[in-house]
Amino acid sequence: MPREERLLDQGWRFALGGQDAPALASMNPVQLPHDWCIAQPVVQDAPLGESQGFCRRGGIGWYRTVFTLPEAAPGTQYQ
Repeated sequence: MPREERLLDQGWRFALGGQDAPALASMNPVQLPHDWCIAQPVVQDAPLGESQGFCRRGGIGWYRTVFTLPEAAPGTQYQ
């Protein structure tokens, strides 16, 4: 069976913060590549300085998407 490649860069959603994964419907759509710090103000006294783009806000960010794998033929492996 020939190798098939699929792009998975559409349909992503994002939410910033929280320890538990948010519901997909409550997340904001984003276009990849995405960096949540870009929307934050630049501050010279950011805790991690230039290594984090002078962004004060760090933390946990959640990215989610949904995709469907095609029905596999017997012996098919997904990598």
